[in-house]
Amino acid sequence: MVPGRTLGVPVLFMIAAMSSLRRCGSQEQLTRPRQLSSVASRHHGTKHIGQKMPEVGNSRYQGNVFKSGNYTYSGTPNAADNMSVAAMPSEVLVRKAGAWVLVGDVVASMRAVNGGRHCVGPWGREPSKYELHGSIGLAHCSALASAQKGSVGFRWGREGFDSAAYHMYVAPDDAATAVQLSTLFAGALDYTCAIYMSIDPATGYPYELSVGNLTGYIPDYRNGVGDQVCYQRWDLNMYFQPWVDEMWFCYMSENDSATELCVESTRTKNVEGALILFSGMVFLVLLAYIMRESPEFEKPLSWLAQFVLFLELGLFAVATLLRTGQDSGLFPCAAVIIILVAQYFILLPYRLAQQFLRSSPFNTAYLLILAFSPCVSAEIMSYTAAFPLLITKWPCALGVFTYALEKFFKYCSPGGSARLPDGVNKYMQLTPAKEAMVDEFTTKAPFSARDFTGTMP
Repeated sequence: MVPGRTLGVPVLFMIAAMSSLRRCGSQEQLTRPRQLSSVASRHHGTKHIGQKMPEVGNSRYQGNVFKSGNYTYSGTPNAADNMSVAAMPSEVLVRKAGAWVLVGDVVASMRAVNGGRHCVGPWGREPSKYELHGSIGLAHCSALASAQKGSVGFRWGREGFDSAAYHMYVAPDDAATAVQLSTLFAGALDYTCAIYMSIDPATGYPYELSVGNLTGYIPDYRNGVGDQVCYQRWDLNMYFQPWVDEMWFCYMSENDSATELCVESTRTKNVEGALILFSGMVFLVLLAYIMRESPEFEKPLSWLAQFVLFLELGLFAVATLLRTGQDSGLFPCAAVIIILVAQYFILLPYRLAQQFLRSSPFNTAYLLILAFSPCVSAEIMSYTAAFPLLITKWPCALGVFTYALEKFFKYCSPGGSARLPDGVNKYMQLTPAKEAMVDEFTTKAPFSARDFTGTMP
């Protein structure tokens, strides 16, 4: 086995994980509200609603008419360039906004809201949407969504918020405090209102927006594959970012039929998901049976499975501490202890099987299941409440630190420096099948090692 190939799997995994940090900038850039010098810089969608006019050059305002390329829109400009802070009404986060309610029917608290960019259905798919940018408040966005035929929900928020205000509202003692949106977003003037549309059965395409209700706004169309708004989630690459730079609120219809449809679709998704998981486990067991006598396969797999397990336990440890309201200065130490204790009990069946069932495919199957378990757990955790608070505790970094700490103590313990990884130990041990092959070869061979003594020049 070539050492470079043995280390290839975990090294490539670490490189892929760290590459998601490309979006990260300085703390100041990600938490300060982003003020725009021109509204034209935000209008970069793939589809606009309006009347096509002769090209007029660069985007600019002329009176109450906004001209952008080949399109002209009449109405009051929605840019924040010449507006004062008092122009945006002071609003608070509400559970019910008009005919809409927060997804999951949760309370209007930052500790209960996920805050993710994606408003999705039970299968995690986001419907097609029209995004409006400008000085749009939460109540205004709700009214715009209610006026549209075929709308199934809306998302309101912006990129950039006050992290200090968020931590104030998400604290356990202040969880019931009304969330002042102007405080959360530090008096920002520009927001995004995304209106989600269902499929028009007459055309097979999402419903179009009514231009008459959107005077002064330039909708940007974003295509989607979903048809429901039931939950809120984040991208999976957020796990590897040190902080969050956006905050959103998803609302779904409060209609009983929409709620019942979400419940029924969720039940169906759970059944289908269980079948998929069962099929996947059967495939992993078959693969483990095939590879049971391949230590070259199990050696890098054991390293990868343990590393991934520590990352996964970092998420669960931080989430557990936050859910119980433990957010003191000893938070990192408590998380490390939870990770170490949990990984010991989770890996105990594998270590026992190594001692008593060396040639059993259970060893490889158990490692394969651990290696693929984040495919399920990371998806579930992306829906958790107060997700930005979870990320600010650096759960994956805690997992990596605990993994390195565990390996350090393992190899620095008495006699530990001479110990090899589990996969290497198994590689150096002869299984009963291999011992039988060696005995058969030595029995049938008409020569011995002594016959070759001194024959080499």
